Amino acid sequence: MVTDIFMTLRYFESSETYSFAYATAACVSLNLGFQSLCTVIVNKNQRKSKLLKELAIVWCLMKPAVDTHRVVNKAEQKDALVVPQTELTGSRTCEMLFESVPSTVIQLLAIFAGNTSTIAVFSLLVSISTSAFISAQMSYEWDTSEQERKNNPRFFGYIPMNGVAKVKIAALLFLTSTFNLVIRALSCVIFVQNGIGIAVFCAELLLYFFVKLARGDFLYWLPVYGAAGVIVAALERCVVKLTVDWILLIQFRHPKEVGGVYWFFSLCLTIIMGVASALAYKENENEENTLEEGFVRTAMAGCCTGLILSFDAFLISIKREYVWTFFDTNTSCTSIQETFLKSDDDAAKFNIFNNSEVKWRWQIGDDVKDWFKERMNVWMEEVSEEGDVFYNDFRKSKVPKWVLDED
Repeated sequence: MVTDIFMTLRYFESSETYSFAYATAACVSLNLGFQSLCTVIVNKNQRKSKLLKELAIVWCLMKPAVDTHRVVNKAEQKDALVVPQTELTGSRTCEMLFESVPSTVIQLLAIFAGNTSTIAVFSLLVSISTSAFISAQMSYEWDTSEQERKNNPRFFGYIPMNGVAKVKIAALLFLTSTFNLVIRALSCVIFVQNGIGIAVFCAELLLYFFVKLARGDFLYWLPVYGAAGVIVAALERCVVKLTVDWILLIQFRHPKEVGGVYWFFSLCLTIIMGVASALAYKENENEENTLEEGFVRTAMAGCCTGLILSFDAFLISIKREYVWTFFDTNTSCTSIQETFLKSDDDAAKFNIFNNSEVKWRWQIGDDVKDWFKERMNVWMEEVSEEGDVFYNDFRKSKVPKWVLDED
């Protein structure tokens, strides 16, 4: 955000770059706006004073830092819609999608228009590397989380837990996201200059929505219902899809998000769009194209090759039993139900209450209720060595009323 604010001020120094300044400032505002919206959704069941406090954290630019602190300290917020790890992912996603990525495109547009100063190029590199680093960090943290590996061992655990392998995969995560972002940004700039940018990306998004609707998987997994649930689903599906398209966030290959096979399809589509846009680029066709055709096509070819090689190296480096998750065809409904039915761990099973009942109640609701009734008496008596109670106030707040009701 610091470099974005700095470049905004730089763009205001010349009347010719005012449009870039206003666009960059709008990205910063959009990021804060969507972080605020996510905060309202997550804390909709909290007291008004708590909600206002959370919003103040957002507008003081402290949201990612506060969420990170909560994750590190394993804080549990009663009545919050999601756990801190998920909330942190949301705030980081907003930062990438609504600020870092648009800023990258804006700065590329400025460079294509002839603003090739050292500061402009440096700021562009910072925007790209920041987005790629955050993407790699999120995927790495989710997969190496002891709790997530315990809750869903079929999905989390692809990173081998030895030092060299962890560093190698972290580097490959960074490179894959970097190459993907550069390809998407270059393609976007070229398509926009050719007048087809909006049409291309809207068509891509509509195709994704059609697939989700056709598979009965459009509604999001968050426990939000009614008209609000439809609105949240549309927003979340859009945000997650765009994040995968631009950053290739590996965590979002989860069936509850875009799904493995569509995640891989998005990667392939990025390469196809990169090649098509490079071939369509014409130097000096208008005043906005000042970079040489050879340079643009060489850069695109290098990035496409880098993306293919880094992703192949990534697949070779992870544990073999997790390669299938990148081509998985499960929906969020089947994934949520399978996680409950196949797990023997109470904490993993209890996570089903963090998901919308639309995804599981009508299929396995009776199984969930029977399991809960059977285990509740045991939980009431169990106390861990640290003195923690499994069925604490935080978990009690997650259980639906119909599960508690006697038959």
